[in-house]
Amino acid sequence: MQASTPDRQTELRFRNPQEEYSFPNHRKKAEQRGKPNSTMQVAIAGVGALGHHILRAILATGKFSVTVLTRGEPRSNDPRITWRKVDYSDKSSLTEALRGIDTCISTAASFDDKSFADGQIRLVDACIAAGVRRFVPSEFELDPHTRKDRYPYLAAKRKVLSHLATPAVREKIQCTLFTPGIFYDYYSPMTEDGKRHMSSESLVPIGFDIVVDLKNCRAQLVDGMEEKRMRFTAVDDVGNFVAKALELEEWPDQFMMSGEDLTCKELIGICEKVRGKKFEIERISIADMKSKIEEAEKANDMMGTFIWVTPVCILEGDFWWDDKTTQGVDIKAVFPDEKFESLDGFLSKWW
Repeated sequence: MQASTPDRQTELRFRNPQEEYSFPNHRKKAEQRGKPNSTMQVAIAGVGALGHHILRAILATGKFSVTVLTRGEPRSNDPRITWRKVDYSDKSSLTEALRGIDTCISTAASFDDKSFADGQIRLVDACIAAGVRRFVPSEFELDPHTRKDRYPYLAAKRKVLSHLATPAVREKIQCTLFTPGIFYDYYSPMTEDGKRHMSSESLVPIGFDIVVDLKNCRAQLVDGMEEKRMRFTAVDDVGNFVAKALELEEWPDQFMMSGEDLTCKELIGICEKVRGKKFEIERISIADMKSKIEEAEKANDMMGTFIWVTPVCILEGDFWWDDKTTQGVDIKAVFPDEKFESLDGFLSKWW
């Protein structure tokens, strides 16, 4: 299918000037700069996790020239990739690495929240200094319009979004978010060494199960979660749709992508079908959940806090969106002939 620009009606529905993180349409700026070159130069900042899947999908198209920004040494000898070693604490280093780049996609991550935010802001400023046309921030999860920043790393991401929303930035570079929800891959089996999920050689495990434990055929529901909805997408589909989006001359402010829109009850049902047996369901009261959060916070147990705040996220709708809550454009509407993998089909390959 020949890629096409989202129609005017979609763009108007998307924009909301009163929303803090809705970036204005950049059609005039794009027209001033002209159309992208026949071989678009794309840079990816960070290819250790999700970035690996995006890199692989872009290379598979054979349509783009790809540069990878890396802190360390090149990870492969693939002649299709130009590796540029950068220092995220040095704007000049980043600026030089980004010369000639049309689109910069960041999937960078860090355990140091301040370092992450500062490095990403510096990357944005370097993109502007180098004349990069558009930038994708390292979001790729929940919708920032509806989520609450319940964890420090989300607050760090919010700091980056706030910088992108400033007039000094938004008038100089196009900024687009990709929002896929929860990755299917977190539900695939672990490798024997327990370091990765079998469906992805690069994605870092989050360290606990979200609702369902497929290995042990168990599920955990806090009171009220059963009918709460979540969005899910396979990591490979994220990569494929980002690669498809590069074919568009114009982007909206945010692309929503979702392979599945499921209640917790429906999620458990699919997992039971795949595993061929009923799951043992542990039911937890709201009071017990709050108690566990308090205990984890008092003990400065970050993983414990993460585990028990996740049901709060589900109960309050952080993992879901619809046309009424999102400011984004559904990428399915832009590429109607492209299909997402189903969760049932994905899990059946691995269990």
